[in-house]
Amino acid sequence: MVDFESIAPKNAAARNTVRSGAACDLDAQERRRQGVERAGRLREELGEGPVAGIEGRLAYRFAKRAFDVAFSAAVLVAFCWLFAIIAALIKADDPKAPVLFKQRRVGKGGETFQMYKFRSMCVDAEERLAELRELNEKTGPVFKMAEDPRVTRVGRWLRRLSLDELPQFINVLAGDMSTVGPRPALPAEVATYNDYQRQRLLVKPGLTCY
Repeated sequence: MVDFESIAPKNAAARNTVRSGAACDLDAQERRRQGVERAGRLREELGEGPVAGIEGRLAYRFAKRAFDVAFSAAVLVAFCWLFAIIAALIKADDPKAPVLFKQRRVGKGGETFQMYKFRSMCVDAEERLAELRELNEKTGPVFKMAEDPRVTRVGRWLRRLSLDELPQFINVLAGDMSTVGPRPALPAEVATYNDYQRQRLLVKPGLTCY
């Protein structure tokens, strides 16, 4: 049996968190060093020439956008009844709070847009984030906490089934996001990106977060 107290850091510079029986080092300097190394290896592999992406592949871009429009429109129409039920549950849980959560996110090329989600947290969730930073269970700029106290009763159920993400099909239909793509980042997160992490901004963010 692992004694986690014996492997806990003795200073504030390097702190650990325990998740699923494993100790994860969250030392910020080490993360930055690893990011710089990855960026250096990537530059060596790519060389000095321009990186060829999908911008010149018109057929691919057209097909991908056509799929996004058709799929998101179909979901919004076919599951409008589910949207109504979820909205009613959120209102029943907190009648004074809004149904949708709106937040500025960073899309392709660093352009910002307003992302929509069903509200799964208390209305003062953003203000309470600072007091929970030390409990972050993710490395890098992203905040993640398994038992986040800001999540509402209905929100916990929505998150378990990933139903809180459904309004993002509005963003897909509008062209701000794609069905498949990386997670849309917050401006504060992008501000801390290194060269390696900024590659995420070369494509549209997506619902799949991958």
